[in-house]
Amino acid sequence: MNEIFLIPHTHWDRGWYLPYEKYRAGLIELFDRLFCLYDNKSLFPPFFLDGQSIIIEDYLELKPGKRELIGMLVKEGKLHVGPLYTQPDEFLSHPEALIRNFCYGIRLAREFGKSLNICYLPDTWGHISQLPQICSGFNLEGIIFGRGYGEDLNKRGVEFFWEGIDKTRILSIFMPFGYINGTNLGYPGKWGDTASQYFDLDKAAEDIKKAADDLADYTRSGCLLLMNGGDHVLISPELDNIINHARNKFNLPINTDGI
Repeated sequence: MNEIFLIPHTHWDRGWYLPYEKYRAGLIELFDRLFCLYDNKSLFPPFFLDGQSIIIEDYLELKPGKRELIGMLVKEGKLHVGPLYTQPDEFLSHPEALIRNFCYGIRLAREFGKSLNICYLPDTWGHISQLPQICSGFNLEGIIFGRGYGEDLNKRGVEFFWEGIDKTRILSIFMPFGYINGTNLGYPGKWGDTASQYFDLDKAAEDIKKAADDLADYTRSGCLLLMNGGDHVLISPELDNIINHARNKFNLPINTDGI
């Protein structure tokens, strides 16, 4: 039977259709919700900070007194940080800049306890042929990525060993439905703000089942990756209840141990 790995996360653009400072202000609510969940001894799964470490720097410039708390969550495995400093455009970045991106990201994450040992590139518009070599050079165990993969999913599937131009091979997972295939569970809209929408617990369980079913035909390992988050999407406080309801309603094997 396939196993569902449900990962709460955020995809946090530091600047996009709003100015940098407006996006950074939103980090206060994001982290405050996270702190509240763990402070209440919730069974909320580990939270994933988009594969980049710079988000912590941005937040601590506003809330420097939270540094120790963030460090505690990272050390306890409740908050995943790194290994990149900031999400790159692999084709526009100078080769040395990409290497330094990993160096800075890993070093900053380790200042708080440890760095994630998986390269996460959810929204990069294409990938360079030396990425397996670079990731292996930093002792990363795998790559999780979106976009830039044109192979026949029915033939190859979403899990494979990616071979770089120098023949370095690294375990890789492709996200065919992007990094939002588990977002806004229980709401009619799968993109954007849910403040004006009605939440339905049964629908949330059905959303998880459908997302898992959509991936089932493409897995070779039996592991289904559901990403519960999106662009500047805040943490869902109902997630514990959603997971338990989905387990009971559809007997779904949902793993929440983190990425």
